[in-house]
Amino acid sequence: MLQLLHRARRRARRLWYYRQIEQAVSGKRGLEIGGPSAVFTQEQQNGYIPAIYEFAATIDNCNFASVTTWSHGEYGRTFKYHPNFEPGMQYIDDATGLTSIADNTYDFLLASHILEHVANPLRALEEFRRVLKPKGAILVILPNQLYTFDHRRPLTTMAHLEEDWLAHRGEDDMTHLDEILTLHDLSMDPLAGTPQALRERSLRNAENRCLHQHVFSLEVMEKAFRKAGLRPVYSSQLLVPHLLTFGYKR
Repeated sequence: MLQLLHRARRRARRLWYYRQIEQAVSGKRGLEIGGPSAVFTQEQQNGYIPAIYEFAATIDNCNFASVTTWSHGEYGRTFKYHPNFEPGMQYIDDATGLTSIADNTYDFLLASHILEHVANPLRALEEFRRVLKPKGAILVILPNQLYTFDHRRPLTTMAHLEEDWLAHRGEDDMTHLDEILTLHDLSMDPLAGTPQALRERSLRNAENRCLHQHVFSLEVMEKAFRKAGLRPVYSSQLLVPHLLTFGYKR
């Protein structure tokens, strides 16, 4: 009985924050980093992430290149995130240097399965904060280590993220290469191919950004938010293999 009560309370809390996220994006102008992302579509709803593409007024996007492993789109009004809406603006910039976007531009920002690929996540979060309007909302989704090819790797510490920030790490950084090549579970990552193919791809990370530079926990993600001047208000390990952190610009 007590277990059922706890489960009901968790569900009620999740649904309450679901509504908070929905309100933060409804009719608003947003920026996505590395989109489009299926997790924000109506078809991919899991019950705890709103179909943000349905609710937002408009969404722009930023990718590090016009053609990536996951998507493509030239600079300009080419970001096709939903068939019922006009394409958003596509920027070509790194997550750590959103140089095409002015301060205090967007009402909300989305980043799904992006920060784990970034060599300097704190610098990226600082940029995310910069382009948000005062009290703008931010939603970051990360892979849950237990359900990915990173399940053998150690979790990244906050001290390590701060070290990357102080060292101004770039996407050519190979700090984690030996760990990845040793602990990456190729049986869960068929696209990576053989161990040799994984190594060759990893050495070209500056051009393809396929490396998972970091392995996040919700605790470290909340600390990273605070360090970057963001206020986390809700974190959750969802019923699908995602970690979610939602908050606001301080």
